[in-house]
Amino acid sequence: MSQVYGDWLLDGRYWRNLRTGETLPAIRGGMGDPIIDQNIWCEVDDDGDEAGSTFAQEESIDGGWTHDTGLVGRVRFEMVETAGEDANGRTYALHFNHELAGFTAVTGSTALQFASSIETSWTITDGDATTDRITGDAGAFIVGSYSEDAVASSSNVGGTEHNEVEFAYVIDFAQVAQDDEIALRVIMSGAQGTPTYGATPTITVNAVAPPLDPQEFPWGQHHPDQQPRKRTPNLAGFHPGGGGKIVVESEREWRESPKWAAYRREQRQLRRAA
Repeated sequence: MSQVYGDWLLDGRYWRNLRTGETLPAIRGGMGDPIIDQNIWCEVDDDGDEAGSTFAQEESIDGGWTHDTGLVGRVRFEMVETAGEDANGRTYALHFNHELAGFTAVTGSTALQFASSIETSWTITDGDATTDRITGDAGAFIVGSYSEDAVASSSNVGGTEHNEVEFAYVIDFAQVAQDDEIALRVIMSGAQGTPTYGATPTITVNAVAPPLDPQEFPWGQHHPDQQPRKRTPNLAGFHPGGGGKIVVESEREWRESPKWAAYRREQRQLRRAA
């Protein structure tokens, strides 16, 4: 990303004087702390590995998307160094702002929680290297990482270079309400100049309560607080286990199961296509 300082334009690894046309090589690492800009974001469906997953909507700097509680999602950011400095050995942590309460780190117990991919026919693992999928910046690409603990591993981004980091998350139904808004921000570790956020996405919550009536369970699961019916319908076509019913140990286990995630993903795609 090009930056202008007075008559000088920092373009890649060179300074160019806008009046005289003179060019000078940029001396990296000697002018101050690096500055990372959260440049572009992209909502990612949890339907493939790092390179094979679907971008749910076009790369963007504005707006956001609606996401169901209890459904694992992924979000990807392009991070660009804009001060011509080296940002070596830095990690990138996902923070969130729920209903303007202030940005805080994502953990396993916050309203927005880190999560693991609901893998089916693909494999993706915490720490997997990212590839250059977002097309917004022309600077050199430096490998980032995919994270399932809300902290993307160390990346050495030099002056005017960029990387991509991706995070898996889930929204906790018990801590949000319908149409709540959750803004996302990536924080870089270590000393830096004032970070910039050219693209801050906002998730609008679609609060989906787990079904409690056995009739509503799409594969015949029974809520632990309810007695199963005397007659159980044949559900052989609805789950891989055959004709028997599935009994979950807890509501949370059911909401985090691959079957529930697949069902919610299908419903979401239907809404998107409508």
